[in-house]
Amino acid sequence: MHRSAKPAMLSQLRSAPFYVARDFKRWLQVVRRLAPRSVNLGLAPLDSSFSVLGLGQPRVRRQLPPPGGAAPFDQAAQRRLLRATQRASHRDRALIGRG
Repeated sequence: MHRSAKPAMLSQLRSAPFYVARDFKRWLQVVRRLAPRSVNLGLAPLDSSFSVLGLGQPRVRRQLPPPGGAAPFDQAAQRRLLRATQRASHRDRALIGRG
């Protein structure tokens, strides 16, 4: 790239970071059909790129993950898991964390 072209490109980028990030977020949601956490992970490289180029943070709202998550095991399920690991191979015990 020619050195004189770089400032012109940067001035164009400075005027449109919001639109670039917004359109990319919409593309991740609509075309790629990604989950909210995946959309947020997809926007992370934009943050990094914009800061390296000196454009600041893109002002795009992050997706809120759906409420809830993995429910903890009840005592009966914990007991079943512990009994299963006693019969399991070393590899399976390592995966569960019972080394």
